[in-house]
Amino acid sequence: MTAAALGVGAFTFAPPSGPAHARPESRNTKKVEWIAVKKVHTQPQHPRAGDNWTLYFDLHQSRNGKPGRTVGDGSAQCSAVQVTPQGAIAQCQYVLRSDHGTLALTSLMDRFGPGPHTAGAPVRGGTRAYAEAEGDAVVTMHHERITFRVRLDD
Repeated sequence: MTAAALGVGAFTFAPPSGPAHARPESRNTKKVEWIAVKKVHTQPQHPRAGDNWTLYFDLHQSRNGKPGRTVGDGSAQCSAVQVTPQGAIAQCQYVLRSDHGTLALTSLMDRFGPGPHTAGAPVRGGTRAYAEAEGDAVVTMHHERITFRVRLDD
C-alpha cells in the first residue's frame, strides 16, 4: 500500500509554536500582559475525555507578575480531548474583554502534573482597538490564575 493510499502523504507539519519558534517582532508589535483571576468555573475535579467546562474571570493588568488594576473580564470554554492518569490535554477558547476591546484566543494545553501549565495560543480575532488583531499569546495556568502574554502585530 502506498503512503498516499494510507493518507499520510497529505500532511505537512509546522514547527512547534512557543518562545523557541516565535516569529520575529516588528517595530509595530504591541505586547499586552494580563492576569486573570478565576471567579467561577465548572471544571470537574477528574475530567474524562469529552468533558466540557466554563471559566469566568476578572482580567487585571500584570504588575510584576501579580494582578494589578482591573481592566475587564473574560471567559473560557474548555474540552478535555485526552485524559490519562497523569493529567489531561484541554482545548480552550478564550474571550478577553478589556477596556480597549475584546480579544479571542484558542489553545491546546497539556495539563500533566501540578503545573504551572503553559501553551501557545493564536489570536483569533478582536473588536474595537483589537479589530484587526493578528498575533499570538502564551497562556500560563497556575492554580486560580491565568497569565496571558499577548503579542499583537500591525
